[in-house]
Amino acid sequence: MTISAQTPTPSAPAIAVSLNGAAFWGVIAGLAALSLSLRQSGLTPDVSWLLDMCQRMLNGEKAYVDIVDTAPPVAVFLYMPGAVITQATGLGGGFAVYATAYAAILMALYVSDRILPDAIADAGPSRLLVITPAAFILFFLCNDAFAQREHLAAAFALPAACVFIRHAESGSWPPLSQRMIAAILAGLAAAIKPPLFMAPGVALALYYLWRERNVVFLWRSGLIIAGAVFVTLTACSLMAYPAYLESMGKVMRDIYVPTRSIVLIGLTSKEFIAVAASFFIALAAGGRQRPTPATSIFCVMSAAYVSVYFLQGKFFPYQLYPASLFSGLALVTAAARLLREDSGAAGALRKPLSIAFALMILALAWLTYAAYDDRRPRMTDLGWAEALDRPTALAISNYISVPFPLAQEIGAVWKDRSHSQWIVLYAGAGLEKEGLSAEQKALFQSYYDGEIDRLAARIGERQPDIIIRSLVDKNLYAELLNRNPHLLDAYEPIAEEGVIQILKRR
Repeated sequence: MTISAQTPTPSAPAIAVSLNGAAFWGVIAGLAALSLSLRQSGLTPDVSWLLDMCQRMLNGEKAYVDIVDTAPPVAVFLYMPGAVITQATGLGGGFAVYATAYAAILMALYVSDRILPDAIADAGPSRLLVITPAAFILFFLCNDAFAQREHLAAAFALPAACVFIRHAESGSWPPLSQRMIAAILAGLAAAIKPPLFMAPGVALALYYLWRERNVVFLWRSGLIIAGAVFVTLTACSLMAYPAYLESMGKVMRDIYVPTRSIVLIGLTSKEFIAVAASFFIALAAGGRQRPTPATSIFCVMSAAYVSVYFLQGKFFPYQLYPASLFSGLALVTAAARLLREDSGAAGALRKPLSIAFALMILALAWLTYAAYDDRRPRMTDLGWAEALDRPTALAISNYISVPFPLAQEIGAVWKDRSHSQWIVLYAGAGLEKEGLSAEQKALFQSYYDGEIDRLAARIGERQPDIIIRSLVDKNLYAELLNRNPHLLDAYEPIAEEGVIQILKRR
């Protein structure tokens, strides 16, 4: 059954009318406002660091020289608008980043709404089945993944998926202007994490090639434009910041990429279980019927992002967030079509099916929300910081979650080019691998020793007012003192809570 892009589903005209215009966007704005209560814990560690990186760039420091991160330049610049707003207005950095993130997500939802047909075949109004659940997933089920680069990439990829849904449902492509906007956003989404985030676009192209048996769609859909935007953004950013390839590129190649967690960790993670359950329930809901084009396209997108998750081999929950968005939309669209069947036995089963799907969706929503809780350690008693006025700070920690959010919370001035000694973590993990060649072992050892020596030198040179230490990283602390027993003689503990200890210079 094919439904016109301009005609609502006949069996639900009242619902379609009620979802028109300002009333609908008032509901979406209300969802966004309600979700603000979930942002009270502040920026996540990665986002807070990238914001600080942008602020330091605005103050004249050189990216990937004076301050570094594994994220490529395009991903860093996602947070530059927040940094500029903060510098111009004096508002808190968290407020500015959240404001720009909310604006970006609402823009992506609006563009997607304009592109989609009024209804999804045999399922119901598009606004009810795509835009509303997408808003709920993007605003509520992200938890601590909010404003992460993967979170923004998921929102930016949605309009491109809607372009294909529009064509598959109505037989016509959206207006050229809408396709171009969707292509630009898709190119930006891919450039956030190159080349891995090209996977959804490649997967969509393969799916549509199988469906259409020609390649004309590559141009008409805007995929070629999206690819050009991706290449242009990536190339220009690397030309503007060649130090990324010179410094971070080598580190990524030598120790970050080769160090992988075991696959079982990813397979048993909450985020993967939620995505896999949504994906397979969506496919099973079709029974003997083929899934609707919307469900199929959302499944293709989700599967592509799952492949990226396992290719990375790190299994940080936020990395799977885009797959959560698209698997959730696949589940909603598939469930809606099944529940609309109202003939024979299917009609008699509608109420039990509705209850069953409602319970499954609620359970998967809870699991998704729980999966994106970063569970980072926090200090609740900051009385020790009241007497400090913009103290300088460094970290003795392998993990960003211990030192950097705390440093920002107390207004500390960071005196290192990195947020933590993550190089020690990855090089140490590499040294524990079995079957290393002498050359590989020497490479990992050189990074391990070099980072510890660099940290010791930085502490001696900068003499920070405070050092934020992770009590979990005992090996790092012991290695520092083994190499220089008097390195921290000028410091004394002034606070300790959980796994965090604060050392203050006497």
